[in-house]
Amino acid sequence: MNKVVKTLLFKTSLIALASLELSSCIPSSTSSARSKLNSNNLSGGANVALYQGRVLADNPIILSQTNDLADNYDLNKLVSTVPITTNSFLQGSSSCYGLSFCFEVRETKDSPSALQTPNGKWSFNTLTPEFLQVNTFYHMNNITELFFSNFNKSYELDNIYNGAYETSLPLLMLNTQYMNQSLIAFANCDAADNAFFENTNQTLCFGYVSGFANVKWAQDSSVVYHETGHFFQKIQHNLRNPVIGPKVDMGNFTYDEAGAIGEGLSDYFSYFCII
Repeated sequence: MNKVVKTLLFKTSLIALASLELSSCIPSSTSSARSKLNSNNLSGGANVALYQGRVLADNPIILSQTNDLADNYDLNKLVSTVPITTNSFLQGSSSCYGLSFCFEVRETKDSPSALQTPNGKWSFNTLTPEFLQVNTFYHMNNITELFFSNFNKSYELDNIYNGAYETSLPLLMLNTQYMNQSLIAFANCDAADNAFFENTNQTLCFGYVSGFANVKWAQDSSVVYHETGHFFQKIQHNLRNPVIGPKVDMGNFTYDEAGAIGEGLSDYFSYFCII
C-alpha cells in the first residue's frame, strides 16, 4: 500500500480509537467480570505450517481500508499467515540479559502460564482469546527484537573506542543484568476502554471497548507497540540503577508533564515497526 495512503488511514483510525488515546495507560479503578469467548472456535490449521499462525499484521481499519469498519466485521478475512515461534509456549526473546525469556503472553492475570500449542501451530479464529494472545505475542516479539537489535547496535557504536567518549549506555551493559523480572502481557485483560503498562509488577493489560464485544485492543498492533514502548522506557531510564531497588518512572499521564512525555515517547514506538 502507498505509504502516504497508509499514513492517512492510520491517522483516521486514531480518530476512531479516540477513547484509547484519551485514557491510554491509566489503570481502571473498577473491574467487572465478563463472560469468556468460546475458545474452541478455531479457524483451522490446514494451510498453516508447523510453528506458523494467523495474525492481524496491522490495524484492522488500515487492513480493510474502511474508515467506518463495523464492530462485527469478520476479522478472519484480514489475517495473514506468519511464523510465530518454535517454542511450546508463547514466551519470547532471550535477549533480555540475565533472564531465560524477555516476555510472556497470557490470556488474563488469572492465567497460570503462557498459551501452549498441542500441535505446534498457532491458528485461531479472531473471536477467541487464543487469537488475541497469538496476535499480541507476534507484535511484541517483532518490536522487542527490533528494539534490542537497535539497542545493541547503539551500544557498539557508543563504545567502539573502549569508552573514550562519554555515553549514557554503561560500558559493561551487555555483561550486566539490568532486568530482574520478565514482562507479562495479558491479551484479554478485563479493562474497559483501556490498555496500559503497570510499572510496579511489569505487566501489560490489553482491554476491550465498552459496548462492542468483539473490539479488543490486542487486535491493534499500534496499541501493542505503544504499551510495550513503556516497558522499553523503563529499561532505558534504569540502565545505571541497581537491578534491585527503586526504579525511575515517568509518572502518570493524567497528573504530570513527565507522564505526558512518556505517552509521547510510547507513541513513537507505535510507528517504530512500520517506518
